[in-house]
Formats: sequence, structure tokens, C-alpha cells
Amino acid sequence: AAEAKAEAKAQGMRADGCAAMATLAPANGARTCTACEPFEGAVYINAEFTAPWCVQARFGLASVRARLAAEHVVFFHFLTEGGCKLRLADGVEVLDVAAGDLVVFAQGDQHLMGSDLQLAPVETASLIGADAAADDLIQMRHGGGGVATRFVCGYLACSRSVCRPLLDALPRVLRIPIGDGPA
Repeated sequence: AAEAKAEAKAQGMRADGCAAMATLAPANGARTCTACEPFEGAVYINAEFTAPWCVQARFGLASVRARLAAEHVVFFHFLTEGGCKLRLADGVEVLDVAAGDLVVFAQGDQHLMGSDLQLAPVETASLIGADAAADDLIQMRHGGGGVATRFVCGYLACSRSVCRPLLDALPRVLRIPIGDGPA
């Protein structure tokens, strides 16, 4: 990515969000990276959960979906501190996720996350105040006061027709280790 940015600068272009296509973005700001055009994304939840905790997440926060004109929304969690267990609501396989992990839900599957998945899960929607839906970044706190796990939640909205081959190839939940420890 650094090489692409340097090359873009040398050619009088700016590197935009797509590092692989950095040299295709003119310095005047016009976007010519057609691979990037069908996407829109944002981080919308800043969460802190303390042990013991267990939440059940249902994607589709009305305020997020209302802002988008996309055919499909891919949701994600990026853990910045701590760790937890995760499993799809209709699954049995448990994933251990830790700081530096990006967890992607290509089909927006309902899932459980927690320090202990045997606890009765709390619906994440119940942790969001009525006035929070208008905020750009929702603050979410829950748990028993023990060891903290922090993460941000976001989405990438896209055209299902353009992204179908990629979306169909991805597993329902994908853990991508990005870093070695706290972000």
C-alpha cells in the first residue's frame, strides 16, 4: 500500500480507500476505481463488555439500514482489546476471537458473543437507548464489571449483483487475524 501511495503521488494522483487501485484515483478527487464504487461503509457501534457477559446480535439496526440504499449489507466486528467466544445462533462451532481480529458476517447471520456463551444472552438491541439511533457512533456498555472486551462494529453496504461471486464464496462467519494484540 505504501508503494502504491508513493507511485500515486509521483504521478500527481492521490491514493484513495482502495490501496490496490491507488494509481487510478486522480488528484482532483474524482473516483475512477470502479471496483470500489459499489461500496459504502461505516463504524456505528463502540462497545465495551465486561465479564461475565453474553449478547445475542441481530443485524439490521433500523437506523443503519434506513441510511443505506444498498442491496446487501456485510456487518463486522473489530476487537480492539480483550477476547471472547463467538458462535452463530444456529451453529455449534465456537470461535475464540481476540484483540486484532476482524470478524465478518457476509450474510448478516444472528450470533452470540460473550465471555461465557452458557449465560442467558442479552439482546444487543436492548442495550441501545432510544435516542442513540440518531447518533453516528452508538456507545454500548454491558457486563458484570470483570475483564473488559472492547470492539467496534460496522458495515459495508454493497450491490449484491456486483458482489455476488465474493459474497457467495465467503463463509457465514469469517475471522481474520489482523494484528498481534491490542489495537
